[in-house]
Amino acid sequence: MTVQECCDAFYELLRQSVVAAQPQDSSSFTKLGRQAAHAELSLLEVVRLFEKAQARLGSEQPELTLKQFAKVTATAMSETLAGYDSVEREATGDPPDSLHEIARQYTATAISHQIGVWDWDLQTNDLFIDPCLKEMLGYQDHEIANRLEAWSELLHPDDLERTRQQSQSSLENGERSFEFEQRLIHKNGQAFWFVCRGRMICDAEGVPTRLLGTNTNVTAAKLVANEIRNGVDRYHALIETVPYGIQEFNVDGVLLYCNSACDRMLGFRPGERIGRSILDLLPTRQEADDFCRYFQKCLAEQPPAKPLITRHRAADGHIFYVQMDWNYKRDVSGQVVGYISVITDITERRRYEKSLRAAQGDLERRVAERTAALEASESRWRSMVQAAPDYLVTVDRSSRITYVNRTPMGVPGKLLHGRSVFDLADAAYRDELQTLLDEVFTTGKFASVEALARGPRGKRHWYSIRYGPIYRDGEVDGVSLFATDIDERKQAEASLNEAHQLLEAIFDNTQFLIAYLDVQLNYLMVNRAWSVAAEEGICPRFVEGDHFFDVYPNDELRTVFQSVIESTEPHSEWAKPFANVLDSKKPVTYWNWALTPVKDRDGNVIGLVVTLLDVTHRVLADETIRKSKERLQSAQEMAHLGNWDWNLESDLVEWSEEMFRIFEVDPNTFKASFSAFLNAIHPDDRDIVRDAFNGAIEKTGCYSIDYRVILPSGTKKSLHGQAQVTFDDSGKAVLISGTTQDVTARVQVEEELRQSESTLRALLEAIPDMIFRIHRDGTLLDFIPAAESAPYLPREEFLGKKIEDVLPPDVAQLCVDSQRRAAETGKVQVIEYRLDLDGVPHDYETRVLVGAKDELLSIVRDVSAERQAEERNRRHRDELAHVTRLSTMGEMATGIAHELNQPISGIASYAAACLMMLESASATPHSEKLSEVLSKIEAQAQRAGEIVRRLRKLVVRRDSMYHAVDLGDAIREVLALVDADVAQSGVEVQISTPDEVPGVLADRIQIEQVLLNLVRNAIEAMESSHIEQPLLVISVSTKADETIDVEVSDNGPGIASTDVGRVFEQFYSTKDKGMGMGLSISRTIIEAHGGRLYVANTSANGTMFRFNLPVIERTSL
Repeated sequence: MTVQECCDAFYELLRQSVVAAQPQDSSSFTKLGRQAAHAELSLLEVVRLFEKAQARLGSEQPELTLKQFAKVTATAMSETLAGYDSVEREATGDPPDSLHEIARQYTATAISHQIGVWDWDLQTNDLFIDPCLKEMLGYQDHEIANRLEAWSELLHPDDLERTRQQSQSSLENGERSFEFEQRLIHKNGQAFWFVCRGRMICDAEGVPTRLLGTNTNVTAAKLVANEIRNGVDRYHALIETVPYGIQEFNVDGVLLYCNSACDRMLGFRPGERIGRSILDLLPTRQEADDFCRYFQKCLAEQPPAKPLITRHRAADGHIFYVQMDWNYKRDVSGQVVGYISVITDITERRRYEKSLRAAQGDLERRVAERTAALEASESRWRSMVQAAPDYLVTVDRSSRITYVNRTPMGVPGKLLHGRSVFDLADAAYRDELQTLLDEVFTTGKFASVEALARGPRGKRHWYSIRYGPIYRDGEVDGVSLFATDIDERKQAEASLNEAHQLLEAIFDNTQFLIAYLDVQLNYLMVNRAWSVAAEEGICPRFVEGDHFFDVYPNDELRTVFQSVIESTEPHSEWAKPFANVLDSKKPVTYWNWALTPVKDRDGNVIGLVVTLLDVTHRVLADETIRKSKERLQSAQEMAHLGNWDWNLESDLVEWSEEMFRIFEVDPNTFKASFSAFLNAIHPDDRDIVRDAFNGAIEKTGCYSIDYRVILPSGTKKSLHGQAQVTFDDSGKAVLISGTTQDVTARVQVEEELRQSESTLRALLEAIPDMIFRIHRDGTLLDFIPAAESAPYLPREEFLGKKIEDVLPPDVAQLCVDSQRRAAETGKVQVIEYRLDLDGVPHDYETRVLVGAKDELLSIVRDVSAERQAEERNRRHRDELAHVTRLSTMGEMATGIAHELNQPISGIASYAAACLMMLESASATPHSEKLSEVLSKIEAQAQRAGEIVRRLRKLVVRRDSMYHAVDLGDAIREVLALVDADVAQSGVEVQISTPDEVPGVLADRIQIEQVLLNLVRNAIEAMESSHIEQPLLVISVSTKADETIDVEVSDNGPGIASTDVGRVFEQFYSTKDKGMGMGLSISRTIIEAHGGRLYVANTSANGTMFRFNLPVIERTSL
């Protein structure tokens, strides 16, 4: 819908509504509002188009009054905006469907519109008061009890009795509804005006039981109404009191307004010329044509306005010269829509000029001409006074009427001569009238007042009365009163006030953010939506007088604002992204925004209206739709799925791009039709497809079939088609929509799957594993037996049951835990357990993995034979370890003998010394020395015993025992065993371990044996190569994969590159007297613990051995 179409639609609906005196169809305005929103017209544009349609209707039907407009246009505008807003609500999401959401929206609406609800139960005297109404008065819900007495205390004392009388009168007279104004006292003591509207609820017998109603806060409206009334009064007083004629006419010359001075000047009644052509005032056709051409040229070229001298014909037919000072009237867009002119009677001036030019006549002729002119002027003045639309009354100092041109009551003026002027005034204004008369008599100044007085047919009318002094001999001798009937103007002001309130309501309740700036870009005012958004940090806060870009710095926007001011042209942008400069953490939002310059009558920009609308949700939705379309097209290509529509009424068939690819035809040359579609179907399947279409149209309304097609290339394809039929209100099929999918590959795969299913099942039954299909709740669904293993129970005893009902409790719990971990992590879980079958224990290894939806697969293997083999290997390894330890003891014999020889030698020496001291005659002085020697003898003996104990501990044969081992302690114990070798060879030992070393699950003796082999090998290598500063480094480190690395390195000669790969072979040794079993057994021990042993030459020509051990071992039973 274009802007012109929207304006024409408004005009037609308004014309029909005004003719019928009410909106013919409110839904038409609602629909029009929705269409305008869909056309992305801004709310401001919609309101302007509505006003433009009103102006057009008023110009084409000038007999209509503002009251006739007001009766229908308020409802029409409300319905239009409701339809417009509904589109925005649909774009943001579904309407609320919960009581909580409805209550939230009601509360928001009630607070925003200052409306509260109350309910008075006349039988119990309980009074429910809406919390929103309490909040308007500054109270919390609990601060005011729901009782009539509590509410009565809030009524203004002057309104209490009137409110009671109104309620009692409604109850006594049986009035079903009532409405009156009252004042309520705010918590801060201020009185607020409310409109109270109520409705009576009666029982089946007509007895009143409840009063329901609302209180609407109209305090602001009252203040605004007073301000508007004062402004309008000042405006009209200014226009009506100037001595010049002021009139307004449109570009077609139709008069829209003229003041009373203009009517008096031309001798017409007030409002008599409204709607007529201004050309009627020109005395000749030629002057009318010249006048028309002049303003047509001004409209086209728009030159600066210049005064125009022309002639006018008054109502009585006399012609006089006037000077017309005029200017253009423009609408909000700057378009010229009419003219405003000020006319001055220059007849006398021209006559005086002519008289001056003809001053050569004699004095008598001039006196005669002047006398004749004065008489003619007096005659004209009397005629004008008699024909003037105003009422002229003169009074003397005693307030008696001395002259009256006419009276509103239709009584001849002569009959009122001598009567008091107060007889014409309303009783309420007589004192004010007396005061003004006294003021004029005393000061000689003009005065004015608006008052009620008796009008036509005895009705009370509003009059604007102007008082002026009448001088005689330099003194005020009387007063003239000019009274203008302004009753219609008063009614128009009331209607204008209502329209103003409506516009204010729209301004404050629209979802658009609107701000008004002056030409220096300072804030003047904003609407409620802007204030709410500012509170949320979306837009700058409003502080009157602040510069817009001081609170929202943006150089790009500042440039745009300045360009609008300089060009005087509006500017708008759609879906413009904005980064929130007020809060960088908030995401980028998208806005429709517009700048509209506000111009004065000369076209100069005096301000800017900034309008914003958050369309982030719409932009994101459009982006989502675009991506959805792309994904749909990609999905159709990947799935080989096309869609089509067949309009049965027009026989028009539409195919998607994928349909043309499926049928392998060119969309530019191939015309899609139902007959062409049938021609491509395999002859054996055409009847099936034709019957499916006919059945869907006549009976089922849908179909889903598989069929084959033969393509132009001769290729055959298998397709799957689905369709849905759309029927009109009469049940006639009008449209078929469907999809076609190329399932050739799927059909081939299904055939291959059917052929291989039996083979696969046979293979599964032949593997040595049992496979269970389990639901995630633990129910056993299916079972494939193993070729050589029997299940724990027969198939019929466990299928359909839970694992807890089939297996022993400890095994069942282990299985359930592994299934839960597999479902949560998606990783394969491995568990081991033992079950007794017919009294024979069996070891099982089970792998649990995620299968199809809500299913798990459990692959169970009987590993009894493997575990038995592992047990035999472990025992064999222990035997080899024992043999190795014995061999090691043989190699260590020399060192042990040397180690034991030293303590024994020391014992002998110290014993000989003791004998010598004991044989001396005086042994007492040596008692202390003897005690020290004996202590050393005891220490050396304990050392010898500790060495023997450790040696026996290493040699004793035992089974592997796994427990938590601290590697730091193990390293220190091994170093204690080789302490003598270290001292003898002069090796420096360095140990590097972290502060906290996690424990490992291991056999302590076996790990110490590995460390002992590596340390002894390093010492022997460095000793044999005569290293000057031999260094042995043992370090421990933790890894991210939950393992611990132990590294033993030296600075010896290293290992030849040809021997590195063989050092772990059995019976291979680089030492002359070595057995070649130590490193082989060490690797076997480390691998038995779940680790690995490595060897490498260091950069310093030494050798480095490293092994790792896991911190946590696999769960097993």
